[in-house]
Amino acid sequence: PQMQEKLREQSQLQALKMENNMSELILALEATHRWKYLSQKEAVDRLKQIQTELRDIIKIIKTKVKK
Repeated sequence: PQMQEKLREQSQLQALKMENNMSELILALEATHRWKYLSQKEAVDRLKQIQTELRDIIKIIKTKVKK
């Protein structure tokens, strides 16, 4: 009985902590998602730039080979 009471108190304390931290956790989660989105967007933009550079290089090589 005493052990069960202690466990119940601990779970109530954890619930209170979770409620207090929930807004902070939500903000952290939103920030993480935004960072991931920006990182992915930067990676996609860089890959597009590389693709364009490779096309230009291939064009130059083709014109050199034709000569």
